[in-house]
Amino acid sequence: MTSVETIELVLPPHTNHHGTTFGGQIMAWISNSSLICATRYARTDVIIHSVDDVHFVGPSMVGERIRITARVMFCDGRNIEVGAQAEAHVVGGKERLITKAFLFFGTRRKQPPALSIQCADEQEMRVRSEAIGRQGPSTMPSCDCMLF
Repeated sequence: MTSVETIELVLPPHTNHHGTTFGGQIMAWISNSSLICATRYARTDVIIHSVDDVHFVGPSMVGERIRITARVMFCDGRNIEVGAQAEAHVVGGKERLITKAFLFFGTRRKQPPALSIQCADEQEMRVRSEAIGRQGPSTMPSCDCMLF
């Protein structure tokens, strides 16, 4: 499986005194969804290395549903990049983008090359090529030193 979709409900403890959701709460939800996506894709335990390109586009409020979509963008055997976005939805209203982020995960053991990422359309192909462009030794550290 290369993508995961989760739904979260914004409750009063998730918001500040202005009624907008804490950015850290959104990031926690994105992190959880991305971890599930990377773990299912790798079929083994993964650990997060870094978070990159976090863009908070707009606020979310109490009572809104947050749909988080996480998708594997790149995998080179031990390192996995997951792109995630959060969208707010009010019943009877339109969805609007809240946050976009890229998270990098690693595994201890090398995955077989049979794991491939399927691109459904031209936009996914463009996003995948951008993911390949983001890769590099400073972005994706090796997992050989990671202790589980």
